[in-house]
Amino acid sequence: MVLSTMLHFLQGLTISQIVDTFNFYLRMKVTPGGLVQMWHRLADSLFAWYEQIHRESLGSAKLHADETGLRVSGKTHWLWCFASDDSVFYMIDRSRGSPAIQKFFTEAIEGTLITEFWSPYDAVVCADKQKCWPHLSRDAAAVSEKHEDHPEWKPFSRPLVGAFRDAKKLHAQKPMMAESDHHVAVIRLEGRLANLGGES
Repeated sequence: MVLSTMLHFLQGLTISQIVDTFNFYLRMKVTPGGLVQMWHRLADSLFAWYEQIHRESLGSAKLHADETGLRVSGKTHWLWCFASDDSVFYMIDRSRGSPAIQKFFTEAIEGTLITEFWSPYDAVVCADKQKCWPHLSRDAAAVSEKHEDHPEWKPFSRPLVGAFRDAKKLHAQKPMMAESDHHVAVIRLEGRLANLGGES
């Protein structure tokens, strides 16, 4: 049951390919209908764990959210991913907007939601929000290409890039730092970000 599930849903083999593999190579008699029935039974068995991961994700201190296109039976769907330090929750939905987000965020979360700049995330009720730094830095680079000499852009973009660079260095140095020193450095970085663009 598990092997056929992995071959189909993780490796992308068709049902007929799996039937051939089991019948010919493994000498195990299976039918297309039998496979589908097995997968439904497995889904029923795993659903309680799936719901548990959902609840744990909502209770995370930090939660990353992202979505990417996925073809299901030739139709466009979206694969949503919600990842914390301890769990990853996947959800497939036809919607890339609020209807899908409302299915996952069934309650307000007390942690920090970390996302790209996709607007439906703005409606999520949470304790704090953070935008994805790589997306922000790419957007900043795109603006710099067109408005590098703008008098209001330079005083904003240079400290932004500098803070991002120093944050990455600090993250790499964390294992070698005393916890108190790292905490002070984080507070200083947060202060720089809070004052971003103040010179303009």
